[in-house]
Amino acid sequence: MATINDLPNELLLLIFQLLGETANAQAVSSVCRRWDQLIVPTLRLRIGLYDDGDRGVRGILCRSSRQYEAVALDFPESSCETTDIGDRTGLWILARFMHVTDVELRFYKYDLKRIVRFVDALGPRVLFLTIFANNVQDDTGLELNLTSRKVVPLANMEHLHFVNFNQLPMKFYAWFFRKVPKVVRLKVSICYQGDVIISHYADHLERLEIFHLDYEKSFNHLKCPKLTHLSMRMETGCVSAHPIQLENFFKHAQRLRHLELFTDCPCHDVARAVVNLPNLEVLALRSDHYVPFDDRVKLPALKKLFFGGRIDDVPQLPAVRYLFLYGLTGDRIYSRFVQRAPNLIKLTVDQDAFLDDDAIVCLCNGFPQLADLHLKIHSAVELTETAFGAIHLLTQLQRFHISFENISRQVWLGEWFKRLPAPTVSIENMHSQFLPVVMPLAEFELLLANLRTRVLTLRKIFVAVWHRTIRQEVARMRPDLQFFYLEPVDTTLFG
Repeated sequence: MATINDLPNELLLLIFQLLGETANAQAVSSVCRRWDQLIVPTLRLRIGLYDDGDRGVRGILCRSSRQYEAVALDFPESSCETTDIGDRTGLWILARFMHVTDVELRFYKYDLKRIVRFVDALGPRVLFLTIFANNVQDDTGLELNLTSRKVVPLANMEHLHFVNFNQLPMKFYAWFFRKVPKVVRLKVSICYQGDVIISHYADHLERLEIFHLDYEKSFNHLKCPKLTHLSMRMETGCVSAHPIQLENFFKHAQRLRHLELFTDCPCHDVARAVVNLPNLEVLALRSDHYVPFDDRVKLPALKKLFFGGRIDDVPQLPAVRYLFLYGLTGDRIYSRFVQRAPNLIKLTVDQDAFLDDDAIVCLCNGFPQLADLHLKIHSAVELTETAFGAIHLLTQLQRFHISFENISRQVWLGEWFKRLPAPTVSIENMHSQFLPVVMPLAEFELLLANLRTRVLTLRKIFVAVWHRTIRQEVARMRPDLQFFYLEPVDTTLFG
């Protein structure tokens, strides 16, 4: 009879994580001999349901010789008594694992004195800190609590992530900035005082991520001279949102190499201002509004472009090697990319209704050097043999992926795939999450007949007749196939 020690490591870890939220966690550690041998770099525990005795999570950790690289503590909303017990357990864990370099603290009901206690308990080797704070209850006595503490700076801290820090007193930030004097990577998520945090660390920041929901908040006045990576997500849900202004920000961030901006606000000023970033290598821009690119603009250092939105022209992109287009771009825009980005080798087009037979022919004829092609076909588009005839001419193609948003409109033509030059082929059905499409056996045999294919992946696709024995049949017909993946489906759906 199988025991818990006979289970695979992945399943054993899942059981421990599920039971780890109850007092029954002790049972796992007492019968599982292999717990200390499992590869679990991060200790993730939900704290607040345990007492201080040798039971539950503390009992497990006392008997374990595991050395974790990271600790994530989750404190659920609970009564005052349970909160005190959970805090004692959490502080005990931080004291026991002083060597960890990555700590995550999630508070769902708290006063600021709790955050102060836990930040003060961090070990000197902590490099990465994430604090999630929700539902501020009380800051009574905070000032006395802060003044009575000797501040020992966490000099090694490099990466800081604030989540939901809103309407906090400045005396807390003053203390925190003394405790964590310098970071080079900062992320602020839904923090309406985010500009206060960014301003303090601005002189040293190399990477900055901002996720914000207030379109009236401006970051244009900030100066980050050492910044190389900037990622901004500004989602307001407001159709009358003000345009995003970053021209002045860019003037003081001339080292910027990586820029991401995802927003539902107008960003035409940003599109014009990127020309002033001479070192920009990666640009990701997605907007719900029209973006006015200018063909007279040249981005000489840009190597990767990710774009989602409506445009009517394309800047000069002589060094771009990777292009990712999402959603509706515009009619005849593909011919503009062919003219402006002649050195492209990797192309992804995701659910653009303008991506039809003519567009694919234009792209394949314009980029004969393509080595990687990913196409996600919009539900309104039905491809014909014309499109695949153009793809077959890409003699340098190494990887080809195609997804159909409405695969029921698409006629299966096995000859398309039989002649594909790419050794790696992936076909995906996005039409239904639960009901896979049926591929006729004859079409699948044509797919296997392409001896150039070495890696084949089918997602949400059911192969008629063979599905239950398909791996054996594939191994018999194509022993040279290096990798074959068929996403599991519920065959009872087909009787």
